[in-house]
Amino acid sequence: MDNMTPEKLGQLTRQGIAYTGHFFRPVLPYAVQATASAIGFSTGLGVCQAAGMVLRVSCGTPVAGPVMGMMGVGLSSALAGQASLFSQQRLAAHPSGLLRVQGPPRPLLCRQDLITDALLGVAIYKMLGGHFRSVLPQRSVQAWGFCA
Repeated sequence: MDNMTPEKLGQLTRQGIAYTGHFFRPVLPYAVQATASAIGFSTGLGVCQAAGMVLRVSCGTPVAGPVMGMMGVGLSSALAGQASLFSQQRLAAHPSGLLRVQGPPRPLLCRQDLITDALLGVAIYKMLGGHFRSVLPQRSVQAWGFCA
């Protein structure tokens, strides 16, 4: 370490970055897909909440609140599935071959995938103890208040 010159330090840094890149390379496609899916789900919930504010439907609305919340969770789940599929296709088409997909590519906006994603999202949300009415704002004038 006594003879550490800036050139040697730069070379060691580049080697460390290259090694780290090889270590995280298998994880990168899954992290990208999970991030895209999370962004898609959050966007869908934001659209549902905005629609609730525009239509003046809150979590206290007897029938429309839970119905709109269930539709929001389904829409968000379908959007998350499409975002994940889109990122998978983009990664598979990347010149470096970050992701190898088995079989033919699946089309975006396939009716069967959308329905499956929406139904599974609603079912999993309910199995995890979620309440559909809690997706919407507490009062239509307060965007930051949510029902418990």
